[in-house]
Amino acid sequence: MHEDGVTLILKMDYETRDFLLQVNPGVYYVTDHYRSYPYVLLHLSEIDPKELQKRLEHAWKSCAPKRLVEAYDQGSDT
Repeated sequence: MHEDGVTLILKMDYETRDFLLQVNPGVYYVTDHYRSYPYVLLHLSEIDPKELQKRLEHAWKSCAPKRLVEAYDQGSDT
């Protein structure tokens, strides 16, 4: 969460970030501070909950240990 309490910061690759910035600039944006880093900011009040879930899941899978991702994908609680 960003310190403003209404913005979420997500890590993602630059290609996906650039695509989202073009397709949905009302939801996704980047400040000068984050421009050189693989992060995007998003307005929580503007994003569809299903899209938010998808983005959070993808961000988690990109940095979680492989065994946890595999367990999650199999529906395991471990």
